[in-house]
Amino acid sequence: MKQLIVVLAVVIVVLGGIYFFLTRDRMEKNRLVDVVQPEISGPQKGEKGYNETETRVTVGTKEVQAGVFDRVEAGKIYYKTSDGFTIESELTSDQVVLSCYTGELTGVGQIDYAYVTDVKVYTPQTIGNVILKGEPMVALASADAIGLYKTNTIVIDASKCPK
Repeated sequence: MKQLIVVLAVVIVVLGGIYFFLTRDRMEKNRLVDVVQPEISGPQKGEKGYNETETRVTVGTKEVQAGVFDRVEAGKIYYKTSDGFTIESELTSDQVVLSCYTGELTGVGQIDYAYVTDVKVYTPQTIGNVILKGEPMVALASADAIGLYKTNTIVIDASKCPK
């Protein structure tokens, strides 16, 4: 009788061990793990000194339009798109950036800022004097507080940029 109890105890311990061994992986997978966010050091996007990792923008959105320069008049830039439409866009009131670009601008699908070799700042009154009529260009705009898009940057061929 004692031998039967010992054998049953050993069998129960062995079966319990096998069950524990087989279900241990499932218990570990269901256990909650605290995720620790890495501490980010350095300037964040929008702060001075931030280094943008994405350098390309797609042409053909409300913010980025390609065309051929026509004129600047009364604080607005006029340019023709490849499908013949004349675009009229208000310029930002204080300054307009002229980016000198070494990539192709005719029929461009993306602007890669890695190809910008120089940046010049003009007023809306003077920017029209430095871009030749008929020059391929890309206009970059941003929306103001009420949703009105204003052109703040004009990209032209680096060889046509003023020295």
